[in-house]
Parts: sequence; structure tokens; C-alpha cells
Amino acid sequence: MKYFATLLFFCFALLAQGQKERAPIREGNDFYKKGKYNEALAKYDEALKINPTSAEAKFNKGDVLYQQQKYEDAEKLYAQAADLSKDQQTKSKALYNQGNALLKANKFEESIDTYKKSLRLNPNDQDAKYNLSYALKKLKEDQKNKDKKDDKKNKDDKKDDQKDKDGKNKDDKAGKDQKKDDAQKKKEQEGKDGEKKKEEQKKSAPQKTKISKEQADQILKSLEGEEKKLQQKLLLQKMKVKKQKVEKDW
Repeated sequence: MKYFATLLFFCFALLAQGQKERAPIREGNDFYKKGKYNEALAKYDEALKINPTSAEAKFNKGDVLYQQQKYEDAEKLYAQAADLSKDQQTKSKALYNQGNALLKANKFEESIDTYKKSLRLNPNDQDAKYNLSYALKKLKEDQKNKDKKDDKKNKDDKKDDQKDKDGKNKDDKAGKDQKKDDAQKKKEQEGKDGEKKKEEQKKSAPQKTKISKEQADQILKSLEGEEKKLQQKLLLQKMKVKKQKVEKDW
């Protein structure tokens, strides 16, 4: 009897808490229908303070955030509502809404997985089937766009590499041309220096004096006269030597 009375009291307490929780949820629903999302949000938060594990309050709060385009926050609340839901129908709806929030956030792969979970619980949900096919289509388009961007990036990278290569080839060619020009200038300068040196050597070399035929004949006669005088002088010296007395040695 004591156990039964305790259980009965616990049931009444839960019922009272449930009624207390339901009041702000109903008020929040009225505000939501009128498009007064901030007032509805305040009421759902009030219900969650009474019962933090209320699947209905979390589900409905997720609806408000979805309408406010706060898709990531809404997705988290739908996921919590799905985990807390007792029956498959409510869980399936929570998963369907979670898939919608993920789809709005362009998380196509996650939304596809969530729609599949919803359809496992409710295979006849036509909305979930349609949204699943739409998410698959968006995923395919998104992948194509990514492939195009990757191809464009690869082409741009190749163009940049070719520009760098062409620039390097131009620099190499310019360097070779410069070396060739420097070598040619050096050769020309050496040639000029050689010519200059030859000119200087010509200037420093003793110059040959040009004389006339008459002058040459006079010089030759003068040399012949000097030679005769020298021969006569040598002859006189020999005659003096012969006249000297030669003494004998002891």
C-alpha cells in the first residue's frame, strides 16, 4: 500500500508538472502561429526551465529558430528532440526537420543521412522522399562546381608556372645576350688597344733620315779619305819599330 501510494503521488506530481509545462508551450504555439517568434521563443524557454528534457518544447523552439534562419541552432534542437521523443512518428518528424535545417545550411551529405533516418521510421513520408532526392541533386551540383573550381585552379596554376618559366627563359636569354655583348665589346676594346699600342711603338721607334744621292756620295768620299789617313798612320808606326835596336838578354 505504501509503495502504491508513493507511485500514485509520483504520477500526480508528473501530471502537475506536465500541465505546468504545457501552459507556456500552448502560449508559445499561439505566438508562433501569429508570427511573433520572439514571444514564442520566450515561452518555449519558460517551458524548458520547467522541464529541460521536454521534446515538444525543444522541437517547437527549433521551429522558431528555423524561421529566424538560425539553421545550425535549429538543427541541434531537432536532433535533441529526436533523441528525447518516445514515439517513432514524433522522432521521424524531428529528423525530417533536422534534415531541412542541414539542407538550408548547405550540409548536403548530413541532410541526406538524416532524411534516410526519418524514412526508416516513416517510409511513407512523401515530403521526406522529395527532400531526399532534392538534397541528392544539390550534392551532385555542388560536387560539379567544386570540380570546375579545382580545374580552373589547376589551369591557373599551370598558367602561372608557364609565366614563371617564360620569364626565367627570357632572363636566361637576356643574360646570354649580355654576356655575348660584353665579350664583343671586350674584343673590340682589345683590338683598339692593340692598334693604339702599335701606333705608340711606331712613334717611339727611331726615325730613318732620308738623304739625297749627292749627300750619300760626299759621306762615302769622306769615309774613304779617313780610311787612307788611317792606313798611312799605321804604316809609319811599323817603320819606326823596325829601326829600333834589339838588345840580347843575359
